[in-house]
Amino acid sequence: MKEQEAFNFDELTRLNNELVNMQRELAKKNQELDHLNKLKNQFLGIAAHDLRNPLGIILGFTDLMKDDPAGFNETEVKDMLNRIHTAGKFMLGLITDLLDIANIESGSLELNLSEHNLDTVVRDNIAMNSLYARAKNIPINYSPPAGEVKIQIDRDKIDQALTNYLTNAIKYSFPGAAIDVILEITGGMARITVRDHGQGIRENEVEKLFNAFQRSSTRSTAGEPSTGLGLYIVKKIVETHGGEVGVGSIFGQGSQFWFSLPLNPVPSK
Repeated sequence: MKEQEAFNFDELTRLNNELVNMQRELAKKNQELDHLNKLKNQFLGIAAHDLRNPLGIILGFTDLMKDDPAGFNETEVKDMLNRIHTAGKFMLGLITDLLDIANIESGSLELNLSEHNLDTVVRDNIAMNSLYARAKNIPINYSPPAGEVKIQIDRDKIDQALTNYLTNAIKYSFPGAAIDVILEITGGMARITVRDHGQGIRENEVEKLFNAFQRSSTRSTAGEPSTGLGLYIVKKIVETHGGEVGVGSIFGQGSQFWFSLPLNPVPSK
């Protein structure tokens, strides 16, 4: 009888412990859901705000041309069309970034890994972005490593990450200021650094740059817009590869952004 009572007590204790653990896990999941819900509402609010202005520009100019199509000369029409194009391009970029973030937050960011020579990837990316740089008379100097850098990556996503770094460097640099791109191998990692000689970022803003919807007080030099999502997406892409991101900046002198990737392959998630 005593053995039965002891057994029942032990079983009751075990079941109670399991129940306590389940309650803790449920509370944790509820906290996570509450955080994701708040994050979703924040994203929707900011996205709606950021979409409203360019949409207003598009509707405003199209209403003007629709109501009086013959009332504008060729120069005025071209100017309005350029503004409409810029606004539409920003909206498309924001929507694309939001879709990327939806995949990231849902855990469905998958890597299509294959072997590439990272030196070639960097050279091709610089060539792809050189037109934008030339438009602002900004030279891009590249310092390659000695020899090939064979690495397993999702090339499209690494191109996306590097393009974000490069276009940001161009965006926030004054015409004629050079940009340096460095690829080096250190500690079993391939590290890509993009360094500009532009405006730099205030010290109290640096640590928040890789958070979603974070914009520094530094303004682009030709009025180029920013969604505030690019660096957050870069961070998630690089971390999914098993790498790290970083930034250093001196206000008034320039900034350097880098990310590192492991030379050994990581499993696709």
